[in-house]
Amino acid sequence: METKYLEVDADGWLTDEGVEITVYLGNGDDPQVEVTHSYESLIDKHLETYLFYGKIAELHKDDATRFIAKMKEMYEYAEKRARELGLYGA
Repeated sequence: METKYLEVDADGWLTDEGVEITVYLGNGDDPQVEVTHSYESLIDKHLETYLFYGKIAELHKDDATRFIAKMKEMYEYAEKRARELGLYGA
């Protein structure tokens, strides 16, 4: 019996519009699947997992607060790195 292999490569990137997911099949340079999920939709989806009757449940308020804090931390990190890499001048 002959064995055949199919190379599959998936990756994710942050863009100015959201998180882009690409999937490559075989050895080609063009992705077979390319999808962008907006930051807003991902944040909404995440926060909605904490809902109970349309509001963030008391049980999940600490988790939601940590999530928001992490988002702020990532914003500050991105700005700091961009500054270090020369985006805002010397």
